[in-house]
Amino acid sequence: MQLNSNVETTGTLTVRVKAPVGYVFDAECRVVTEPSSRIFNDSAVEGTLPRVPDNVPLDPALTHTIGPPEKRAYAQRYDPWPTGTATVSCLGRNNEARITLEAGLELFKTYLFRLAVLRN
Repeated sequence: MQLNSNVETTGTLTVRVKAPVGYVFDAECRVVTEPSSRIFNDSAVEGTLPRVPDNVPLDPALTHTIGPPEKRAYAQRYDPWPTGTATVSCLGRNNEARITLEAGLELFKTYLFRLAVLRN
């Protein structure tokens, strides 16, 4: 997820996620933001992000500038979720979820999160 210049970054922020038809989010959906390692594996609490598997093609248009150009580590491709920017709520209905977050996300940074899907 990346915020553009049209977004107010103070107060709470509501992010709307619309999945393809057939996906269903729980009414009280679950969002994982930190530690970053839990986005990929719920039992990984040490905070270290994994490497992008070698069989996954990389996006040549990726402009993140940290680390070597191959960008095989997720930490080189995405920004860490800001400490203290918690999920206030997540409300799902059919294939749409609305996530309310506390202030703290920065414009033009790329953040990862995991949103639980009830059914697809």
